[in-house]
Amino acid sequence: MSPTSKQLAEQYAQRTQEPMRTAATLSKRQWQAPCVDKGWTVGVTAHHLAATVPLILDSARSIMSGHELPANTVELTNQFNAQHASKHAACTRQETLTLLKQNGELATAFVRGLSEQDLERRAPLAFLSGQEWTTRQWLENILIGHIGMHLPSIQAALSAQGRP
Repeated sequence: MSPTSKQLAEQYAQRTQEPMRTAATLSKRQWQAPCVDKGWTVGVTAHHLAATVPLILDSARSIMSGHELPANTVELTNQFNAQHASKHAACTRQETLTLLKQNGELATAFVRGLSEQDLERRAPLAFLSGQEWTTRQWLENILIGHIGMHLPSIQAALSAQGRP
């Protein structure tokens, strides 16, 4: 474990606690509250955060191997997300909490185990016109950043339900 991987792992572990704390206290009505930005429910959005972690880690492994990440478009991402939302529309709070916990621990352990060399390995991202990113950039912007992308929509949906 490098000092940087330890710091990134701790940052991720802290960031993933907020969706877990929030989900653990929701009523059924709050769980089903719509998030305005995507049209998903709070529950589906929380499930999405948990379910995408292994995909994000697989991409980090590809970067460490020097393999170009495949081309991806907004349309493909939206299609994948719509399929996930449809498939998991009835996800339960307990199922989602379990997945958040399991995949959060998986990601934290993965990041902790990286060396400084692993973090600095680069690969081109086809969906960014071949721009190279390091594993560290991927983890900061995608793994950790993903929570920051979706947590505000959960909070806004809950605020609309009268929850601060």
